[in-house]
This record gives sequence, C-alpha cells and structure tokens, in this order.
Amino acid sequence: MRLPRDLDGDDLVKALRSCGYELTRQTGSHMRLTTSVNGEHHVTVPKHSPLRVGTLSGILSDVAAHLGETRDELAARIFKYSRGLLSEGRKHGAWSGEHGVRGGIQFAREAWKG
Repeated sequence: MRLPRDLDGDDLVKALRSCGYELTRQTGSHMRLTTSVNGEHHVTVPKHSPLRVGTLSGILSDVAAHLGETRDELAARIFKYSRGLLSEGRKHGAWSGEHGVRGGIQFAREAWKG
C-alpha cells in the first residue's frame, strides 16, 4: 500500500489512538506513545510536518509487528478514514485547478482534524 506523503506527526498520533496507543510524554519535537495491548509497547513519533515516508514506514512496521499484522494491513486500517476524506475533497472541487493538488490535501486534512 502506498503511504500518505502529507501526514504529519500529530495526524499519525491520532491514527494510532485507534490501535490503543496513548500519548505518554513529549520531549521537544518527539512524542512518545504507549500501549498495553498485547503487552506494553512504546513508539516515538516525531512532531514533523510532513513525516518522511521512511520514518512513517518504520513506525508503522514497528507497531504492526507488535500487533501481529503486516504494515500494509495496519496502514489500510488506520488510514481508511482519511482516504474517504480525500475522496470527499475531490467531490467538493478541492482538487480543481483553482486549488491544485495541495489544496485538496489541505481540505482533507482540515476535515479530518475537524
């Protein structure tokens, strides 16, 4: 599965909450999440915008291994909602020439955070 290229650290933290992860602390620009699902597990998410694809892939692979699923299965599950919003952005003209591609992504991001 192709990973989102415009995801920031805060968006990833929100998505990982659906897997049982909670923010336990933040030091500078890095957030530490912890879960007790399948035993205790910690993951650090940088508060960057956007996250680099390799960083996102590594975090998702680590979480997926802990949860006993593949990275692609995890990504499909936690980004399902955001993909729906991207489709909504196309319906509402956010992907038209006046806004460009970045305008549509921003529309979806604002709707998701909303």
